[in-house]
Amino acid sequence: MQYTQAQIDRANAVSLEDFLRTQGETLIKSGREYRWKEHDSLTVRGNKWFRHSQSKGGYPIDFVMEFYGKSFPEAVQLLTGESGEGAERSQHSTAHSVSLALAQQNSRQSNPISHRKPRSQQNAC
Repeated sequence: MQYTQAQIDRANAVSLEDFLRTQGETLIKSGREYRWKEHDSLTVRGNKWFRHSQSKGGYPIDFVMEFYGKSFPEAVQLLTGESGEGAERSQHSTAHSVSLALAQQNSRQSNPISHRKPRSQQNAC
């Protein structure tokens, strides 16, 4: 399943505060950020997260992949509720490549070896 850049941008624009609350998670206000009760070294602010214990952070897609164990397409779908585009295109391109692999042999030259002169005649000049 493929996602457009616009869908990926929408997924990465999701507020992690809102997302975590809709998942039933508890957030604790800490200054301008929120700490995720499940991981006290992790803070979220808007659509950004940071795990202080590992000096690692990012945007919503990375967050869902890291903490919910989802693949990239699954993370985009979970964040946006949208299905990926290109599933039909992907199947079509596979069918197209298969048909190319099964191309017919050139009928003008059905046996290319039969057009060579025997070795004894090649040196007769």
